[in-house]
Amino acid sequence: MEDLHRKKIIIIIVTVIAIMVIGAAVINVTRQRSANSLAENTNSSVLNTNSMRNSSITSGTVNVAMPTTSETIEEGADANPDQTNKNINHAVSLVNNADQYPSLRNADTYRWSVQDAYYPPGSLTIINGFTGPYGITIDEQGDLYVSDLKEGRVVRITNDFGYAGWLGLSQDGDTQNPSGWHQTETVVRGGETGALKMPHHVDFDAAGNMLVADYQNGRIQRYTANAEYIGLFFGGVSGDLAFVGPPSAVVDKDNNIWVADFDGNRVYKFSPGGTFIGWIGARPDDTITDGFATTGVAAQSSALGGFYKPHMVQIDTDGNIYVVETGNHRVQKFDPEGHVIGWIGAREDGSITNGWVSSGAAAASAEPGGFNQPVSLRLYGNEFYIADNGN
Repeated sequence: MEDLHRKKIIIIIVTVIAIMVIGAAVINVTRQRSANSLAENTNSSVLNTNSMRNSSITSGTVNVAMPTTSETIEEGADANPDQTNKNINHAVSLVNNADQYPSLRNADTYRWSVQDAYYPPGSLTIINGFTGPYGITIDEQGDLYVSDLKEGRVVRITNDFGYAGWLGLSQDGDTQNPSGWHQTETVVRGGETGALKMPHHVDFDAAGNMLVADYQNGRIQRYTANAEYIGLFFGGVSGDLAFVGPPSAVVDKDNNIWVADFDGNRVYKFSPGGTFIGWIGARPDDTITDGFATTGVAAQSSALGGFYKPHMVQIDTDGNIYVVETGNHRVQKFDPEGHVIGWIGAREDGSITNGWVSSGAAAASAEPGGFNQPVSLRLYGNEFYIADNGN
């Protein structure tokens, strides 16, 4: 019932918030992403929900809606206001408008101001002050973690919409500090130890530590739940197995850690304790790993089982692996052992796959069922939702 409830809530959010608040399609969440790299002016978003709260994403804003009861809408029912009111009573919007607050640059406790508005059949909370909000994660307590990629920090907002500090490298006079939830200190955006340059995504490992995917620095940074800086995840690795540009690190139901390396064209798997298990993708000789490889370097590939700019990986309850490929305009599915099952998307002749196929090449498409630079995916029961950049 929980999966069904969440599935229905997402549908309602897409319908109500997109039409009544934003006036644009919510599922097509990203725009202005370069096909060759994750450009700094990117407005796309990565979604990760670890609580009963449900999130949808629009370009430049992130909207979070909370259910009011456990009641669900029957299959096939219309999403009219009377029914919607039973499921959603509040939404949150995180807005790109830090430039409107120049006098508050060094007074961050006041910068993230909260405004309330009403929209039928609920209310809208707008949290101001972000420069480039990219990803949102909601923890088990309902606190929000927003990756602001243009400022090089992760901002925490409590479940009652209070500002709770930011994560990254701070500068206070001559002192730099990578630990703690900072308040009014200056943020240091860069490649220094503990600094974030383009944070994309946050998740939590089995010990409750935070994993922050710092794309432009080519690394995953680790912090305790209290924001004490631990160091690099899979740090100290150089050569063939090193991360190149990972935009996301996710933790599955068994606490395994998965990293999509956008610039490295492969997907890594680690044990709950962080031990490297292997990677999947294509090799420079055009062969496919066909399971988890533990050595070698990956190469860009459009072949079945290879990757071109994988942006996010998700794992279903049976252990199957789903990889969203921005560069190949498709989603691939693998079994738990890393053997490819097939892909979905649009073919080069413009037709749309009907189920998982194991032949042919994908192409960008605006047709329903096709993709144009997809960037993220969320699983809800036996359904999944894909954020499609170019469309």
